[in-house]
Amino acid sequence: MIFFGLYYFLNPLIIILTQKAWFKNFDLHYEIQPERIIIKSDKSKSELDYSDLKSVQKRKTYFALKTDSKQGIYLPIKLLEPTEIDILNKLKPCIAHCG
Repeated sequence: MIFFGLYYFLNPLIIILTQKAWFKNFDLHYEIQPERIIIKSDKSKSELDYSDLKSVQKRKTYFALKTDSKQGIYLPIKLLEPTEIDILNKLKPCIAHCG
């Protein structure tokens, strides 16, 4: 009985230690242009047109972009160029009124 208690108590730690590949981050590179966002990884490249966005929200440290398919992209402000921040700030009112 004590064995089962210890097993279930330590199971999350065992999973984290044995399945480290599940918890690896992967780097994405974003290029924010006036008409779209280009998302690049090591093996792929995707383009997201702003018409596919449902909302753009500026938070204290990041921008949150939500798509019509309920996916989210979070862009840290400290990693964005001033021109990219301006593009996203101008995009916020258009999403609310144009979409």
